Amino acid sequence: MTSNPGESRSIQSQSSAQQRISNLHGQAQRARRGWRPWMLFLVCSLFYFYEFFARVAPGVLQPELMRVTGSSQGEFGLAMGMYFLAYAPSQLLVGRLLDHFGVRAVVAPAALVVALGCLP
Repeated sequence: MTSNPGESRSIQSQSSAQQRISNLHGQAQRARRGWRPWMLFLVCSLFYFYEFFARVAPGVLQPELMRVTGSSQGEFGLAMGMYFLAYAPSQLLVGRLLDHFGVRAVVAPAALVVALGCLP
């Protein structure tokens, strides 16, 4: 019985694909060990909670902010609306950066920029 050369290449490509998948699985298992994944999780979690408080704080502090700045409710609403008009489109850019560079390469510099922005 003669074998078909196309069939032979198909079997070789399947075994090659299975080997690549096995190698990737092994790399993923090794990447999950140690303290580095937990450190990344901690940085991302802290960054998320900071962002949550940054979005919620102006609403909670509304009376005090209006008193200190001497603004009306309309002016305060306009300022908060402008914040969200800038915040929403930036999510498109951040999503593209995350897709292209990955979480590790984007979150740490972004957290550093936010931390520097909090300095007086």
